Amino acid sequence: MHLSVCNGSEKTTSWGENNGFQPVVNMESNQITNLKFEDLKYFVIQGRAGKKFILKGISGEFKSGELSAIMGPSGAGKSSLMNILAGYCTQNVIGDVTIGSSLRNLQQFRKISCYIMQDDLLLPHLSVDEAMMCSANLKLSEKTNYASKRKIVDNIINLLGLREALHTRTSQLSGGQKKRLAIAQELVNNPPIMFFDEPTSGLDSASCFHCISLLRRLARGGRTIICTIHQPSAKIFELFDHLYFLTDGHCIYRGPVSCLVPYLASQDLICPSYHNPADYFMEVACGEYGDHYMRLAMAARRQTLDEIVDYLKKKKVFLNSTIIQTNECPIDNIQIVSDTIPSRDHGSSSSSSPSFCSPIIKHDDKKKKAKQIVKSQESPSHIEMSVLLPHPNGPIHTIDQGLVNSDCIKYDDPSREFAANQLTQFRVLLVRNILSIMRDSTLTHLRLVSHIVVGILIGVLYFRVGNLGYEVISNAAFVFFTLLFLMFASLMPTVMTCKYK
Repeated sequence: MHLSVCNGSEKTTSWGENNGFQPVVNMESNQITNLKFEDLKYFVIQGRAGKKFILKGISGEFKSGELSAIMGPSGAGKSSLMNILAGYCTQNVIGDVTIGSSLRNLQQFRKISCYIMQDDLLLPHLSVDEAMMCSANLKLSEKTNYASKRKIVDNIINLLGLREALHTRTSQLSGGQKKRLAIAQELVNNPPIMFFDEPTSGLDSASCFHCISLLRRLARGGRTIICTIHQPSAKIFELFDHLYFLTDGHCIYRGPVSCLVPYLASQDLICPSYHNPADYFMEVACGEYGDHYMRLAMAARRQTLDEIVDYLKKKKVFLNSTIIQTNECPIDNIQIVSDTIPSRDHGSSSSSSPSFCSPIIKHDDKKKKAKQIVKSQESPSHIEMSVLLPHPNGPIHTIDQGLVNSDCIKYDDPSREFAANQLTQFRVLLVRNILSIMRDSTLTHLRLVSHIVVGILIGVLYFRVGNLGYEVISNAAFVFFTLLFLMFASLMPTVMTCKYK
């Protein structure tokens, strides 16, 4: 595993960073892990009504190096599946979850995975640099010196384009910057499995595109990245490698995104021309074109990806060159028929629609011959967006592989629960809380004023009471009231803000 900086084209994105070069975080081969689940069921107890099954015996696999999307209508079970896979939901779950070839051990799994929630819960009074260094001090071993931690943090900041906001408080960051900071804090210990719950929620279209492009780039480093997404645009949808679609607790499709349109065509569901496949599939799942979801669920349950590919081969589905790239859909003899609509891959800008939005579906006919068969030779790992392409003349900076390896948690050490010891944790959290309290002017001023006012009130009520022997009850009340006030004055702000910390 190493951090390296790839040369990038000199182009400024809508996030404000300069992409002259960007570091790429790669994973060691022995940390590449596939997440697989079989016959997964999840139910909730509804009193006298009994059990209600949210997930109904679904199976699937998310592979390392791929950006996977979990989609489906509201109430389909996306969040439940994500929580189960991330290990946050363990009750009322039936089925097996495996990492590689072994069953998942939750204690070890939580050390090699991270879960970034939809709402970015960041401490508002810390700067980007301070938040990153707190994460580094807590997640990296105490044996790692400050220079090494600083170098890792700087590379991650450069990777996510947060250099310009390095000394900006998190409360003043934009929505896209907050999302990237949340990702950056989890990248400190370089987890091989990452979960994202609605990563594009609350972002504009440009920020959504750059966020998913970043996740795709991180997945190319060898990570298993899984995210739920509700209804992406066609431009964002084609950035995903793998799609897992849920409806009413059933899986109705699991396979490459680029194979979705031909697979639907093989099931007599033709995506209209210039129609977003994600929108069309969502409409199919909601029953707008008839009750097809149970038929699709049965097909997805009994067919593996290889069987789906073989089925499409037998159907001999013909596709337009603007629909699909053969390297992304493993269907060897699908014929891609050229058309008058120019393809983006050939450098034309006259067609702004994504590559799979204008299908021309033709069934096998001996009288009609394909005019041209186009086979792409590019590897999927080389298909990147223009904002992330390397610059041919720029410098390349690398970090020694051993440096980063020594900073990673040894996941196979069961005796070690945290990377930092308790003394380091106490020191980091103490400094972090002191900074947050001192910079929160409103809360600090209110605390100061409340202590002064209550002190004056207590002094007036119990003035010279201590000198009178028969006022012993008043003395006890004074001590009790003072201790009670001090306790609640310290406790309540912590209770009210603990969810953010």
